[in-house]
Order: sequence, then C-alpha cells, then structure tokens
Amino acid sequence: MVVKVVRYLGVLGQRSFYYIQTNMPVARRYVMAEMMPPSPGEFGQYVKELGQAVGKASSLSVKNMTFYEALITSCVATEVAMWFFIGEMIGKRSLIGYQVPHTLAEH
Repeated sequence: MVVKVVRYLGVLGQRSFYYIQTNMPVARRYVMAEMMPPSPGEFGQYVKELGQAVGKASSLSVKNMTFYEALITSCVATEVAMWFFIGEMIGKRSLIGYQVPHTLAEH
C-alpha cells in the first residue's frame, strides 16, 4: 500500500513539474499583461470614467439605462461588495464578527 502511494506521488510530481514547465511561459505572459498597475494615462481615464459614473448617478439618468447596462452595473457593484466582505473575513480571520472583550460587551 505504501509503495503504491509513493509511486503515485512520484508520478504526480513528474506530471506537475511537466505541467508547470510547459505552461509557465503562457501564464507569465498573461500575468504581465493583466496584472500590471495602470499607467498615468490610464489612471486619468479611470478618474474621468468615475466622474461620469457619479454624474450619471446624481442626475438620475439611471432611469434611461437599458436592462443589460443595469444588469452589468449591478453585477460589478455586487462583485466589489463581495470582495470587500471577503477581505474583511480574511482580515478578521473569522466568519463571525470581531471578537469583543467581555469587559466591553457587558456594559
């Protein structure tokens, strides 16, 4: 039984090494393209788009959105909120709320 496990782990290690060796250049290319911080020109464009979005929300032009635009906007807002909540859970290291000392909870 132990011999089978050791052989399997050896084969698994060889396959993993082969997979990493063959796919790493592709993954690296995508990471370099997609994960780069925005350039100053792109940052200015983002600020402009954010200003337009705030202007739309404040002028109530949300009424004129198509269903598809509203759906995409709500999905993006939900994604941002979920990443915030997931970040809070990671920061707290717990799914339950912040740990409050008993001395403060009894007052």
